Amino acid sequence: MQMFTSTRDKYKARHYCADCADTNKEVRAELAAAHTAHFLDITDDPQEIEGKTCEACQRLISEVSDHPGTYRLQAQVTFPVDVVLQARSATDAEYQLDEGVERADFAIAMQDLREECWRG
Repeated sequence: MQMFTSTRDKYKARHYCADCADTNKEVRAELAAAHTAHFLDITDDPQEIEGKTCEACQRLISEVSDHPGTYRLQAQVTFPVDVVLQARSATDAEYQLDEGVERADFAIAMQDLREECWRG
């Protein structure tokens, strides 16, 4: 079980189950807006979930299964990098940089990014 809570409306928290979070377009839009505004909480703590009803489907969230698995996602990451390197010309330096970026393995950087995103 997993509960998604949007607190964009400071007077009423909206709770959603994993099914609605994954499949309901309106819920997905609400959660995306809450995430962007830093008003999204995701929990799998049974004590927090106990007694909560999904705003969209009206089921008890504790009775809705989550969907554990491996999910492949795509993201476009753009950031400036200032690089200083030894080269025989400016053009040589540009090509060295391009070649280095093409061969770069960003697995470690992406792991750091994922951890930072979860800490939110």
